[in-house]
Order: sequence, then C-alpha cells, then structure tokens
Amino acid sequence: MGPLRDIENGHVVTAAPQAGTTALRKVFQDLGYKFKYVYNIIGKPSPLEKIRSFALAATASESLKNTKVGMMGNRDMKLYNTLYEGLSLKAKIGTDIEFFEMLEMVQLCKNTESKEVQALLGKIKAEWDFEKPADEDFLKQGITYYLTVNKIALENKFDAVSLKDVDG
Repeated sequence: MGPLRDIENGHVVTAAPQAGTTALRKVFQDLGYKFKYVYNIIGKPSPLEKIRSFALAATASESLKNTKVGMMGNRDMKLYNTLYEGLSLKAKIGTDIEFFEMLEMVQLCKNTESKEVQALLGKIKAEWDFEKPADEDFLKQGITYYLTVNKIALENKFDAVSLKDVDG
C-alpha cells in the first residue's frame, strides 16, 4: 500500500482517505460509537487541542461506566428533588449507587482510634489558617466522621461518596 497522500507538481494527490472516512461513518454509527472527525490542513499545525479534548471526554465517559458511588443519608426535610432513578443512571452512564446507613457510620465511629484523630488534627492545625479559634472537640468529631466514611469507602471500593444531609 502506497502513501495515502503525496504531492505531485505542487498539487496534493490523495488515495481517497475522505471516501474511506465517509464509508466508516455509517459503520461507526451502526455500532453506536461516539466519534468526531478531526482533520489536518497541509502546511498548518495539527489540531492537537481538539484531539486532546475529545480523548479527555472519551476517557471520562469510559471511566464512568464502572464507577461505584457510596451514598449515605436520605431526603430529609422534604428534599425530594434529590431523587434519581438508579436503573436509568446505570443504563445511560454506567454509575452504580450503593447506599450505606448513617447509623452504620455512627456505630463505626466508636472504632476510630484516637491516635488517627490526633494525627489528622495536628496536620489540620499546622496547615490550615483559622480566622477564629476552632472548638477542638468539634474538629475531632468531624475528623472522626471523615476517617469513618473514608474507611467505609475503601472497604466497599467506592470511587466517590455522596452525603445527603442538609446539615452537611
């Protein structure tokens, strides 16, 4: 097979790559592929940003197909607009939602070691700038919740966590 593109007497001569891409369009559409034609113009830089942008979107779309999200909490205080339909979400995007109970998290908090809490508290105090003094017990409670939710996420192999609580 010879080159797809050549220059003869100062004119571009092609082996009909445009016809080939036209033929592929129907095949790609019939297979349900999402695609985009990106072309080069001879003598001009390749459209690398368009290619990078499409590849990034394709990668994000593909990664969602196997995403598992842990969700704690429910629609308290009549927050029914937070509803979603799980089967449609799985079918269209690929994301699974797995619930875990707030009670489970609170009960597991009792197993959180104080040395882990103290280590994170020390890091927060060293790295954060507080505009006003913070209640240390309040910080420890938040750290305990964080460590517990993180443990649940790791054990269940969650890619993300959603906490549905208006007190957040």
